[in-house]
Amino acid sequence: MGIEKGAMIHPDGRTMLARTVDLLMEAGCDGVVVSLREGQDFSLEGREVAIVRDAGGGPLGGIIAGIEIAEDDDWLVVACDLPRLEVSVLLGLLGFSEKFVVYGDSENLEPLCGFYGKGTAEIFRTAMERGEWGLQKIMRANGVRVLRLDHQEALGNANTREDWEILNSIRQKT
Repeated sequence: MGIEKGAMIHPDGRTMLARTVDLLMEAGCDGVVVSLREGQDFSLEGREVAIVRDAGGGPLGGIIAGIEIAEDDDWLVVACDLPRLEVSVLLGLLGFSEKFVVYGDSENLEPLCGFYGKGTAEIFRTAMERGEWGLQKIMRANGVRVLRLDHQEALGNANTREDWEILNSIRQKT
């Protein structure tokens, strides 16, 4: 896209990363951890967050770097490229006993907006050691609760400028 997704400006005026941090805090998170690749740097305008650097490995590497900070905690894991995400979607992930709770259907899961229970770091490390990188496969093998989301567009991600423009035009119409 030519710009880091976390630095994109949401229609509400915040960067996507700042907005995501704010949504997690609104959802009641005790703290927020931001996993960044080496060389990434974002201003979070005075927000109190812990920054960790992942060693690569795509989303799995970033998730492991983040949740290793406190493996005995539960986590809401959220990508910063979900411009239509709302607090209610995050709150809908809470209150279940499974290790993983995500939105999706029988075919596809949305692992980058999900609840990750205590002990999931070890599950991910073991999978990575075996050469398994697919979050959906790992979750399915370790007990995932899949929730349906009535307004699936809330999880639409923006991977290209075209995605960004489409998602923001939909938002402005609603």
